[in-house]
Amino acid sequence: MLQKLDHGEKDLLFAIDTPEPDDDIISAADRYITSLTGALADTDEMLAALTDMADQE
Repeated sequence: MLQKLDHGEKDLLFAIDTPEPDDDIISAADRYITSLTGALADTDEMLAALTDMADQE
């Protein structure tokens, strides 16, 4: 990620979220935005399920 920025990549989201195809090791920071977006969607789904359960009581 930092190498992309050092080499002039201007799209920060691309640099943060896109590992190189030839990367042998994927780090925790690779696909960071995608991971956070997925976590947010999971949280929204859980909140909706809990709200439904509370409404049924």
